Amino acid sequence: MKPSSAVRQKGLYILLLFLFGASAHFGYAAVYPDRVLFRRAEQHLQAGNPEQAMQLYQQALDLGLRWPRAVIRVIEAALAAQNHIAAEQGLENLLTSKTRLLPDELLNLAVLFDRFDRPELARELLEHYPRQLLASPDLTLYLAGLYRRSMWYREADLLYTQLAEIPGMKTTAALEQAEMYGWQGRYIDAEELLRGILQMEPENRMARIILGRVLSWDGRFIEAITEYKKALGEV
Repeated sequence: MKPSSAVRQKGLYILLLFLFGASAHFGYAAVYPDRVLFRRAEQHLQAGNPEQAMQLYQQALDLGLRWPRAVIRVIEAALAAQNHIAAEQGLENLLTSKTRLLPDELLNLAVLFDRFDRPELARELLEHYPRQLLASPDLTLYLAGLYRRSMWYREADLLYTQLAEIPGMKTTAALEQAEMYGWQGRYIDAEELLRGILQMEPENRMARIILGRVLSWDGRFIEAITEYKKALGEV
């Protein structure tokens, strides 16, 4: 084969590859415009342009994209842009749609609301999915914590009591519940819970620290100092 012929064939091959790639790109964009918009939105969000990202995510949803991740991203972009009206609308759209979220997705979205100082939206979200709460102790624990911080103590107490029946969650739930009792001035109940934990787990440092707090709130400062020293390994 002559050199000139080989060069022409190579050039033709490169041209065909280019045309094939271009047609595939534009063909994909024509068939899946919602996914293309989603990818563009992701790029804008990562680049720190939440307003533009929010608009593109919404356009993708309007075109029929039904990825749970896209629904979550609309809310995330709205919160990042401090557009709380859009975030509330995004949550309302989510709750009225048939979008199914996995427990991990729900937890991530609840944490997101919480991080942007909207715990009431996190509560509303989790309360809307009772089946996922039943299936996920982590979700239930997070909701209990939201109730606790919102001073909805009765609701939190019920969830902590339920979690105490789950072996892997018993200690964590009891620690939060005991501290909540301390906030309420229920020092005897708090101490009883914490000493029960320490009886089973003498090396539980967090139980010692919370017990020290509860004792100090109750004015029992010498006992509190003793517990703090035990937590530090000084006794």
